[in-house]
Amino acid sequence: MKAKESSQIKKVLIAVPVYQNCEPDTFKSIYDLIIPQGVETAVQFFTGYTVTQARNKAAQFSLDKGFDYTLFVDGDIVLPNSLLERLISLDVEIATGWYVKKIPGLQDNITEIYVMAFDGKNMKNVPESEVPQNAVLPLGACGFGCALVKNSIFPLVNDGLYFEYIERKDKTIMSEDIYFCNKVRAILPEAKLAVDTGLRCGHIGKIAF
Repeated sequence: MKAKESSQIKKVLIAVPVYQNCEPDTFKSIYDLIIPQGVETAVQFFTGYTVTQARNKAAQFSLDKGFDYTLFVDGDIVLPNSLLERLISLDVEIATGWYVKKIPGLQDNITEIYVMAFDGKNMKNVPESEVPQNAVLPLGACGFGCALVKNSIFPLVNDGLYFEYIERKDKTIMSEDIYFCNKVRAILPEAKLAVDTGLRCGHIGKIAF
């Protein structure tokens, strides 16, 4: 998975956190990604007791090995083949495609893209019916099932952990990817997060999503 040589090669680590296994369709979609000119990729699987541990391992590995970007791909996400080239072209700190959560029985599927509320503090999931077609939109946060991160932001937000899973006293939770996005926005107000809504990913479950 190497592009033609260039004087300024961008190195992308495709990091797959694996709790149980990587779905065959996920692996094939990674293999089928279009690699833009001037980009070189490598694929690495990361295991841990939790996905949070795996993501932290991936971030540190990517930094230590001198990669410029980390593309996080969950082991049950199926990527469109244009995802990498389109996310790199956005040139933002965190870029993502989108997919729906595995919550059966809802009238409207809930996505893993989050927008800021009017108060500028709280966020809400965007339901699938409200996702516009083929648009690039700013985000408050996103799930990391198919997220591209500029590695330059990792050292700036490292307070011992990049990702952390938070369970509050009221039993509400903040997943590790939302935690990371919140930390990036708090420490780097100028950072940009964006979704390309033309990149609709599959999310493999026991039912079709």
